[in-house]
Amino acid sequence: MNDKRKIETKAWIGKTGQTEFKATVHFGKKALSKYAKGMELTECIPDLESQAEWIEIDLENKNIEIKID
Repeated sequence: MNDKRKIETKAWIGKTGQTEFKATVHFGKKALSKYAKGMELTECIPDLESQAEWIEIDLENKNIEIKID
């Protein structure tokens, strides 16, 4: 990983879990600090009810973008 502010990986989603998507997780300051220290990132993930636009799913291009704080 050259850019320490994000991780690029794959995700498998769908009814059968067989549809492969490119997934990118972008780190905010707090998440980046915790990641660098090898700490748990769970508290950096916004609540599903959050109004913040922290996850975008592009079904056509099979791409997921996730932003954590």
